[in-house]
Amino acid sequence: MQNRVLDFGQEARTKLISGINELVKAVAVTLGPKGRNVLITDSIGVQHVTKDGVTVARAIRFKDKLKDAGVQLVKQASAQSNEQAGDGTTTATVLAGEMINQGHKLIVGGAAPIDLQRGMVNAAEIIYSSLKYQSSPVTTQEQIRRIATISTNGDEFLGNTIAELMDKVGIDGAVKVEESINSETSIQVVEGLEFNRGYLSPYFAPSGAFEGTDVSVLLMDCSLDTVPEVQGILEDAAKSKKQIVILAHDFNPQVINFFAHNVAKGILNACLVKAPSFGINRTYELNDIAVLTGATVYSKAIHKPSDLKVDLLGTIKNLNVTAKKTLIVGGGGTTEAIDKYVADIKANIDAMEKANEELKEYDLELLRTRYSKLNNGVGIIRVGGSTEIEIKERRDRVDDAIAATRAASEEGVVVGGGTALLNASIELKSYDTSKFANDDVRAGFNLVIAAITKPLISISENAGENGDVTINNIITQRTKDVEPNLNFGYDAYTGKYVDLVETGVIDPVKVTRLAVKHAVSVAGIVLTTEATVTDDPEDLAASVNPNMTF
Repeated sequence: MQNRVLDFGQEARTKLISGINELVKAVAVTLGPKGRNVLITDSIGVQHVTKDGVTVARAIRFKDKLKDAGVQLVKQASAQSNEQAGDGTTTATVLAGEMINQGHKLIVGGAAPIDLQRGMVNAAEIIYSSLKYQSSPVTTQEQIRRIATISTNGDEFLGNTIAELMDKVGIDGAVKVEESINSETSIQVVEGLEFNRGYLSPYFAPSGAFEGTDVSVLLMDCSLDTVPEVQGILEDAAKSKKQIVILAHDFNPQVINFFAHNVAKGILNACLVKAPSFGINRTYELNDIAVLTGATVYSKAIHKPSDLKVDLLGTIKNLNVTAKKTLIVGGGGTTEAIDKYVADIKANIDAMEKANEELKEYDLELLRTRYSKLNNGVGIIRVGGSTEIEIKERRDRVDDAIAATRAASEEGVVVGGGTALLNASIELKSYDTSKFANDDVRAGFNLVIAAITKPLISISENAGENGDVTINNIITQRTKDVEPNLNFGYDAYTGKYVDLVETGVIDPVKVTRLAVKHAVSVAGIVLTTEATVTDDPEDLAASVNPNMTF
């Protein structure tokens, strides 16, 4: 049996924090418009240059188990920010690192970790309120363009291109980012749609996504309970080596296991996905997919089991299925059939709006959503560059920018460049902490007040300035004004102190809020960790059988 190594107290936290600090140092250099690139080389020598914090974080791992454990904790927190808002990884990482280091100093000095954590959580709640108070809604195309430009590191061309595409497909429309085969970056809108359902087993997507061209699709307006129901279709797919995706209400666990096993063995190239929506709306959305792909929806209510044959299948030109989303781009449906189908939905919308029946408002909204998806299609942005490395680096920035524009549309925007968090920090300093239980809770609260200025400090330092001097300059100028301008701050791109909102330096509230939330969460976990259990590296090395190596 494998021996384990136990570490306790300060010794355990010190090892965790040593890995976290190296992660933070590598990620922080990418922050802001003058952030630097990070060169990543994999085990076979393939290089990737990026300024994307989440990409940098994913590449970092350590041989030392405890050191790596600290890294994984922070990576999980930053990944949550990226997953929920599509951006904010670097900010979350920088905040977490600062909170952990300052909190650890307090613990060494005798502070109670649980009380520190309580104070940190209290501070976070007030920060959320401050960000909401500072926010303004996104109402114009110009705001979208500015957010996209900032998220691409001030690249006006990419910002304009993304804004143009968003205008065509809608802020919530489906967008696919691809690498161009040449140096040109271009956009295109094609037929297709996206829905919030993903693959049912990771075996279907070893690389993280099930992707394919000219994929067969079976649409079932019912559950798939047994494998024999689709035996003929599967035999044809296995024989022709053709990819197939099946959408159904639900799948028997034994069916999922059967598919996963055969995909793992290389017998099938298949993916199972639950159909979008519920009830009658699920039937409508399956019909939407059917008209795009040329498939016939199978239903046990109107079909016989013997009808479940390959002639019901449709075709998806390009398919991408992740753990949470399915993107369909193009398909076997004819333009005439699609146009007529979309026109019929629009006619239903017009008729319901004319009738003005309040009881059908929910149904009307669902129709509008379906119409928008089908009518707007899928936006494709093909990112070009002079070299493969440049294309990948620009693609990372485009991915971030698209996510940032969507996050901004949800919760609005605040002044950017780390200034919104500086504003919150100043506000928290005047908060009455006398009601807190003890000094350690207050210390945790004050810890966060200091830590949330760190993104602005890092942005300044990446631009060659002293971060503390930058903050002092901002506060000094504001004290001279009769009415302090909360939008006044440091524009790292130009090196000037200006009204940042007027110059277009803005950040999505959602991105900033989630960065704080996840940083406080992971910092609390690290600071309240009192023991760690890891594998004994010497025992692990001794257990390796030399005959099993290549």
